[in-house]
Amino acid sequence: MTEQLEKATLIHQPPDNKKNIVFMFNPIELEFNHELVINESTTERGQTGYPKMSYGHRKACILKINNILLDGYEQKESIAEYINNLTQAVYFADSGEAKNKRPPIYLFAWGNQRYFTCFVQRLNYRLTRFLENGVPIQAIVNLTLVKVDDADSQGNANSTVNRNGNTRW
Repeated sequence: MTEQLEKATLIHQPPDNKKNIVFMFNPIELEFNHELVINESTTERGQTGYPKMSYGHRKACILKINNILLDGYEQKESIAEYINNLTQAVYFADSGEAKNKRPPIYLFAWGNQRYFTCFVQRLNYRLTRFLENGVPIQAIVNLTLVKVDDADSQGNANSTVNRNGNTRW
């Protein structure tokens, strides 16, 4: 029994199939970054001479997906629509409660694996092949996704205060 190939997808939240971003080819690797914020004392030292640490909070998890291939070469087909869909992900939402207040929120999924709810922080791409008339048919894309609380994806986009009472911006 053979399994069907599943495509990595950014699933728009709330679900809207027209706004999903389905990868043409699955990523080669996923790079996750987890970081803890620490404050190093400039005046206090421990017994060994190292500065004393004050542990702050966790930063949002960051997922980098590099070298994503977009390829319309065999079909001689433009990849401009794929690039446009990715570019829309770094603009503020164009509908719903979040309209003009925050970027679209997605669930990054690949097959049965649901990684996390996120937004696209950074997109860069290189157009690498063109038809004779200049139409782009191949590109390499790099994405940086930032995890958000699931509650934030459904929550009030007007709120600028988190659960601790601190402002988000």
